[in-house]
Amino acid sequence: MQILTEEQIVRVGGGVIDANEGADMILALGAMGGPATFCFALPIAAALFYLS
Repeated sequence: MQILTEEQIVRVGGGVIDANEGADMILALGAMGGPATFCFALPIAAALFYLS
């Protein structure tokens, strides 16, 4: 057994999603779920935008 390099980890994991892409996905899923879901998703997405 050997330790994986960072390149191998990224290849297996399919890449990395940054905070902006994560916030966009949360907003999109919240918008599809309806107004209550969007109101729940909005502060989470805002926090991710703030962190990035």
